[in-house]
Amino acid sequence: SVFVISEGQINDYLVRRLRGQPSGVTAKVATFDRVLVEMNEGVVRLHLCWNVLGHMQVARVDLAIRRTKEDFTVEILQGAYGRLEVPRAMLTPLIPALRELARACKPEIQALFKLPQIRLSKDKVVLNSRF
Repeated sequence: SVFVISEGQINDYLVRRLRGQPSGVTAKVATFDRVLVEMNEGVVRLHLCWNVLGHMQVARVDLAIRRTKEDFTVEILQGAYGRLEVPRAMLTPLIPALRELARACKPEIQALFKLPQIRLSKDKVVLNSRF
């Protein structure tokens, strides 16, 4: 059967599900606020939001999710720090945050990737459990 999850539903879920706190030196000046997801054809855009000394700071990461014969692959395409567009090589400082996000959402990610078909469309993800 086909199941559609809207971008809004995903974002509402993530706001309720994720609670993060930077550690180390960062914890003194920044707190994690939220992750917002934006869906486009074949691309997921993650907006990672922090409150840094009372100001909202956003980093963006564009991901492509593709199905191979045996598995799914997730590729970082590009991103931005605020309005500064950067190639994926410049997103290295976000790797710990992305790993933590993947760890926090591991059950959901594993459940999604068990489905045979996932299609990213504008403002939604379409899941199909039929082979």
